[in-house]
Amino acid sequence: MSSPQQPQQPSMDEMMKQIQEIQRVIQEMQAQFVKQEFKSETGGGLITVKALGSKEVLSVELRPEAIDEDDPEMLDDLVLTAVNKLFKDIDDTFELEMSKITRGFGIA
Repeated sequence: MSSPQQPQQPSMDEMMKQIQEIQRVIQEMQAQFVKQEFKSETGGGLITVKALGSKEVLSVELRPEAIDEDDPEMLDDLVLTAVNKLFKDIDDTFELEMSKITRGFGIA
């Protein structure tokens, strides 16, 4: 009775090459990601915030209807919500892109 062949373990050189390739791909992705533009809207489009993947805010656009002199806290809340949503979208997108890379190299 023959025993099933076990896969051969990669050599140390092969492992180092794979690690270097993973690092190269991740660095490329990060360099592109920080330049990517993201956008978030709240209040049915009353507030629009744009930022780069580096989380550098590029612009905050307020439609005139968003400004209520009798309720300035609402504007604060809308802006905070838009910025927080945008940063979460950036984080989620980064995690997704990283998982694609690691899956491509067989890393869970």
